[in-house]
Amino acid sequence: MTDLKILIGKCKNKDIRAEYELYKECFALLIGICKRYTINKDDAVDMLNRAFLKILNNLKKYDENKPFDKWVKSIMINTIIDEFRKAKNYKELFSKVSLDDLPLSKHPFDLNEAEEKLDAIDILKEIKRLPQGCKEVFNLYVFEGLSHQEISKSLQIAESTSRWHLAKARTRLKERFTILLSSVKIMAL
Repeated sequence: MTDLKILIGKCKNKDIRAEYELYKECFALLIGICKRYTINKDDAVDMLNRAFLKILNNLKKYDENKPFDKWVKSIMINTIIDEFRKAKNYKELFSKVSLDDLPLSKHPFDLNEAEEKLDAIDILKEIKRLPQGCKEVFNLYVFEGLSHQEISKSLQIAESTSRWHLAKARTRLKERFTILLSSVKIMAL
């Protein structure tokens, strides 16, 4: 931890080598977050770089008594949300809908079976295939641990809209995993 404090101190003094070292230090954590929200690696790195500039510009605001990884993660998430809001079709992604509009899944789904047969890469691919609004809400809720109230405030949407997108994402993922699992069963036969 002392090394990180020294590195942060050098970055506050605009030491370019220290900034590069801090970038390498943060890269694995931040790229993992970015990959969940972007389509390809280039977009993920672009998003990470935008957030890292904010991190460097706000280092003087960092409270050294708090975990650095949580602080940079929150900046990363806020950057993703800001970029998402800037999207031209942002409001179209979050039309007001009712939970009653969501069809019930027709396929039984066993999460334990999915865990045994699907790997993390398959699951991540399916999450990336979700419609943009559903993907954003799903990631914020599941991976970042935000409540519907927090998502509502961050994305400037109604809480019911956040719930609808999460339910729709779950339904679509269940349907896709059911299809994937059935193909795994067929290959096993």
